[in-house]
Amino acid sequence: MREIISKSESIAISKLYKKDKQCCLIELNGKKLKTRFLYFEKLKKKLQLNDSFSNNLNAYSDMMRDAYTYYNKEKIIFLIKHYRHFLEDDPGKDTIEKIFDDAIIPYFETEIEHMTQNGTARAIHVYCVM
Repeated sequence: MREIISKSESIAISKLYKKDKQCCLIELNGKKLKTRFLYFEKLKKKLQLNDSFSNNLNAYSDMMRDAYTYYNKEKIIFLIKHYRHFLEDDPGKDTIEKIFDDAIIPYFETEIEHMTQNGTARAIHVYCVM
């Protein structure tokens, strides 16, 4: 689920989930992630992915649905600050968001249970601060 929130709400969410050991909190600054390449590089660092991850949409979709990496948590929270600037210089912004909404979120909310051995559904939220 993608939700627009206020700056004060983002501070509260950040504090809450940083302390939660069952949560994978991924905080992003949209001002610094204006292209998919910058976004992918930030994900590689935050998620400690190996250098073999390529900067294409198929790899992005696959990597984001890898149940055996950083998602070994009950909750997955993306907190994107300055969302109006996030991917603003990338013509594929709509495609990246569609992949997230149509493939990644449904995967963790329901499909993981049927597609992986011992997979369990997880809460996944995307909070956007304008």
